[in-house]
Amino acid sequence: MIESTVLHNSVGNQAPGNIISIEKNMNKGIHVVTGENLLVLQSLQPEGKTVISALDFANGYRLEIGAQFTSIPSK
Repeated sequence: MIESTVLHNSVGNQAPGNIISIEKNMNKGIHVVTGENLLVLQSLQPEGKTVISALDFANGYRLEIGAQFTSIPSK
Protein backbone atom coordinates (compact mmCIF):
# COMPACT_ATOMS: atom_id res chain seq x y z
CA MET A 1 0.00 0.00 0.00
CA ILE A 2 1.37 3.40 -0.96
CA GLU A 3 -1.15 6.10 0.02
CA SER A 4 -4.10 5.91 2.39
CA THR A 5 -6.17 7.90 4.88
CA VAL A 6 -7.94 6.79 8.06
CA LEU A 7 -11.52 7.97 8.51
CA HIS A 8 -12.84 7.81 12.04
CA ASN A 9 -16.33 6.56 11.23
CA SER A 10 -18.52 3.97 12.85
CA VAL A 11 -18.23 0.79 10.80
CA GLY A 12 -21.04 -1.06 12.55
CA ASN A 13 -20.95 -4.83 12.39
CA GLN A 14 -18.65 -5.10 9.36
CA ALA A 15 -15.76 -7.57 9.27
CA PRO A 16 -12.23 -6.15 8.85
CA GLY A 17 -11.18 -6.21 5.20
CA ASN A 18 -14.71 -5.60 3.84
CA ILE A 19 -14.96 -3.09 1.00
CA ILE A 20 -17.90 -0.86 1.85
CA SER A 21 -17.57 1.70 -0.95
CA ILE A 22 -15.53 2.75 -3.94
CA GLU A 23 -15.66 6.53 -4.15
CA LYS A 24 -14.83 8.56 -7.25
CA ASN A 25 -15.40 12.03 -5.73
CA MET A 26 -15.12 13.02 -2.05
CA ASN A 27 -12.68 10.83 -0.07
CA LYS A 28 -11.71 9.23 -3.39
CA GLY A 29 -10.55 5.61 -3.18
CA ILE A 30 -11.46 2.17 -1.91
CA HIS A 31 -13.05 2.31 1.58
CA VAL A 32 -12.07 -0.74 3.64
CA VAL A 33 -13.22 -1.60 7.17
CA THR A 34 -10.48 -2.03 9.78
CA GLY A 35 -10.97 -3.14 13.36
CA GLU A 36 -12.37 0.25 14.42
CA ASN A 37 -12.30 2.70 11.48
CA LEU A 38 -12.28 3.00 7.70
CA LEU A 39 -9.11 2.92 5.66
CA VAL A 40 -9.35 4.79 2.36
CA LEU A 41 -6.87 3.35 -0.12
CA GLN A 42 -5.90 6.06 -2.58
CA SER A 43 -3.03 4.34 -4.36
CA LEU A 44 -1.38 0.96 -4.02
CA GLN A 45 1.20 -1.32 -5.59
CA PRO A 46 0.16 -4.87 -6.48
CA GLU A 47 3.00 -7.37 -6.07
CA GLY A 48 5.40 -7.16 -9.00
CA LYS A 49 3.58 -4.16 -10.54
CA THR A 50 3.94 -0.37 -10.55
CA VAL A 51 2.02 2.00 -8.28
CA ILE A 52 -1.54 2.66 -9.48
CA SER A 53 -4.51 4.62 -8.19
CA ALA A 54 -6.98 2.70 -6.07
CA LEU A 55 -9.72 3.46 -8.59
CA ASP A 56 -7.66 1.94 -11.43
CA PHE A 57 -7.03 -1.10 -9.22
CA ALA A 58 -10.75 -1.41 -8.45
CA ASN A 59 -11.63 -1.21 -12.13
CA GLY A 60 -8.87 -3.56 -13.30
CA TYR A 61 -9.54 -6.21 -10.66
CA ARG A 62 -13.31 -5.68 -10.88
CA LEU A 63 -13.70 -5.06 -7.16
CA GLU A 64 -17.24 -4.78 -5.88
CA ILE A 65 -18.76 -3.42 -2.70
CA GLY A 66 -19.02 -6.32 -0.26
CA ALA A 67 -15.83 -7.99 -1.47
CA GLN A 68 -13.20 -8.63 1.17
CA PHE A 69 -9.44 -8.23 1.25
CA THR A 70 -7.84 -11.23 2.95
CA SER A 71 -4.29 -12.08 3.83
CA ILE A 72 -2.34 -14.59 1.77
CA PRO A 73 -0.18 -17.03 3.73
CA SER A 74 3.56 -16.45 3.35
CA LYS A 75 5.43 -18.91 1.17
